[in-house]
Amino acid sequence: MNKLFKFVMIATFATFALASCEDVPAPFTEPGQTENPDTPDTPADGGTWDAPFTVAELISNQTGSTVWVHGYIVGSIPESAQSATLANMTFTADGAHYANICIAESATETDASKCVPVQLPAGSDARDMLNLKNNPTKLGTEIWLKGTSEKYCGAPGMKGVSKFTLAAPTEDDDKGSGSGDNTPAEGAQGNGSLENPFNPAAALNYTSALPAGETTTDKFYIKGIVCESSKMDISTQYKNATFHISEDGTNKGAQFLIFRTKGLNGADITSADDVKVGDEVVVYAALVNFMGNTPETAQGGIIYSLKRNGDDQNPGSGDEDNGDTDNGGTQESNESHFTATDLGVGDKQELTTATAFGVTVSATKGSGTTTPKYYENGVNLRIYPGNTLTITTSKNISSVKLSCTAGSVAEGSIASDKGGVNVADPDITISNINDKTFTITNNCKSSGTPAQIRIEAFDITYTE
Repeated sequence: MNKLFKFVMIATFATFALASCEDVPAPFTEPGQTENPDTPDTPADGGTWDAPFTVAELISNQTGSTVWVHGYIVGSIPESAQSATLANMTFTADGAHYANICIAESATETDASKCVPVQLPAGSDARDMLNLKNNPTKLGTEIWLKGTSEKYCGAPGMKGVSKFTLAAPTEDDDKGSGSGDNTPAEGAQGNGSLENPFNPAAALNYTSALPAGETTTDKFYIKGIVCESSKMDISTQYKNATFHISEDGTNKGAQFLIFRTKGLNGADITSADDVKVGDEVVVYAALVNFMGNTPETAQGGIIYSLKRNGDDQNPGSGDEDNGDTDNGGTQESNESHFTATDLGVGDKQELTTATAFGVTVSATKGSGTTTPKYYENGVNLRIYPGNTLTITTSKNISSVKLSCTAGSVAEGSIASDKGGVNVADPDITISNINDKTFTITNNCKSSGTPAQIRIEAFDITYTE
């Protein structure tokens, strides 16, 4: 009797245990992960120009490799978002941010979890022509994009877009010569001198071969015609212009990005009359392979000469007594502007030293407990209590304005080893620096967000 009871109990327990195991759901896996963490992912076939990933495939293949994806522009993570995360995206062009778009497999998608955020690199064609802030009619547009499959804005996404088309791409689209492509351009001519300037193809070839993010110490002359397809961007705040040039002024063949250049002989650019599509220009500037995928002139270049309808407007004099005499004696810009993103630091990565547009930014832990880091959430560089930040350039600095996140200016407790500090939330201004380098320290003794310095952009003015 006891043996029978024991047998029944064992059998009943075994049956209950079997049913319970079958009811247990499979372990949750992140997109692109296998259930066995010891088994690496095997990337899906596709991601090429002739077999681009769908949005779902891109989500499942975050391998850090360069791929093509097909989808529709359905929104962006707006400028007003409390945090730059996919959960905060909006399915509209209203309030859109210029630095990102979100794509989905359907033009009518309204579920953010089925979308991917896409980074539009600074100075690129993609940013100029696709961002919904300046191009609201692009909402709903079918698009093919080439970039790196990696996490962006806290979700599976795409960074560093180097190519895009509004029709199914061809092999020429994948390998063609243009901004953001390191394939050698055909028809290269010139050596970058005043007597023999680079043409757009030669400028592309030379700049594409530079290490990612490195700005040349020498300056070069680049000659071309402002492209008919170029989206002219004239900054009324910084009085400079961004545009593309090509050999013949069309959007065919090699195109080279002229980024934030001043006008003739260093004059301010204040209106669309200062430089137009169809103008033949010679630009004098340093070169940079921005983020490793956008060959361009470094900020601070000038238009050395300009012809409109075949007539010289005001050619450069070449007078070596006029300003900078390193190469041709032309005057250069006396200001720099760049964002925290331009430093090229990865999300949640520590900042030690980085360079943007010839300006070196270094940060240390100092007496603090947390190391300075860059965050895509808010796109800012965070300087915690006790941290130091040093800015170094090759030119004498007059003043620097740090544009910060509102409410994140260390409660005004900031010291500089040069000049004077003025804090007017959300800006920090250091004036009368009169040196090529200076260091600020976050002396706030509190904790939390208000005790941090969250820098979004840098504005540097040099002495005349």
